[in-house]
This record gives sequence, C-alpha cells and structure tokens, in this order.
Amino acid sequence: MSIKAKILSIAARTRQARRNPPRIISRKMTHLLRCAALFACVLFAGCACGRVGTLATRQTLTPTAEVVEVYGFGALLRPTPHDGGLSLGYRRATYIYPRLAGDTRPVGETMHWGWAPLRDELPFFLGTQETGLEFQTVAGRTMLHAGYVDQSFSFVARADESRRGSFFYLRPHPERTVLALLTEPEPALALTTHP
Repeated sequence: MSIKAKILSIAARTRQARRNPPRIISRKMTHLLRCAALFACVLFAGCACGRVGTLATRQTLTPTAEVVEVYGFGALLRPTPHDGGLSLGYRRATYIYPRLAGDTRPVGETMHWGWAPLRDELPFFLGTQETGLEFQTVAGRTMLHAGYVDQSFSFVARADESRRGSFFYLRPHPERTVLALLTEPEPALALTTHP
C-alpha cells in the first residue's frame, strides 16, 4: 500500500469517527442524567430554613382566627418542634391560631415574601400538602413520605393545659375560618365516699 493510500485510509476513518463517535454513556442514561440535573436545578433554586427563605406566605385574619398558609418549593428545613422535618419538593402548610385578645390588626389578607409570620406557640390546627420527598416529625411520630401527601393535625393542648373549642375551616376560603375556644373551666368531677 502506498503512502497516499495510507493517508486517505486514515482520513476516511477519522471522518467516520467524527460522524459516529463511540458512546460512553447510553441514550437512556443520558436522558436520566439530564432529568436528574434538571431536578437538582429546580430543587436548589428554592431553599428555606425555618421561617426564612424562598417562601410565599398568605396571612388571613378573621375575627376569631389567624390563618397562615406557607408555600415553599425546593429544600425546606423546618426546625420547629410541632412541625419539624425536611421537605424536598413542593409543600403547602396551613397553621391556624386563635386570635389573641387585644390584637388590633384589621380583618383581611396580606402576602409576605421570603419569610413566614409564624408564632412560637402551638397552632390549634396544622394542615399540609406535600409533593416530593418528606421527612417529618409531628405529634411525637417520625414519618417518611415519597409522592403526594395531604394530612392534617389538631393540636388541642399541651400536656399541662386543657383547651376546648370548635373550628370551621375551608382550604379554598381561609377568610371564612371560625375558631371558638371555650374559656370556662371544665366542670370538676365530684368524688364521694360512702361510710
């Protein structure tokens, strides 16, 4: 074979290699890596810790209740004792507190961006909707969820107190929320002994 033929043969193989490069990663794996990269970009685009971060909050004041709806997307770390955990994905949490005596704020709705005006006290009601991965420690239970979860918890009282009341809440209409806590003490049990 002449030198000219060898050069033409090498050039032809080089052109062929450029047209069809060898695959190190399969097409399916490439697709999975692209999906994982997209998920990671979306996940880390929004992060929050506690009450601060990429959160949107709708606070609705009614004559008897304060409804705080917190919307989060991404990695959400919650270090509170009554709603502790870690969410990866979308989470909507609704906290319902009784309206404090002497609260002079007008009835209505306000939006907060970047923070959530949650109280330090135990809410009367907690409702959550999560889509994604959720690790949760609520009401003395530890749970791990994957997928979609819609749940609610009622925190009536701490172990050292007693509260009685009733409430009405519709998720699409938080302005209709009514929370009535009874303030009179429960009747005492009378124990009698016979001689």
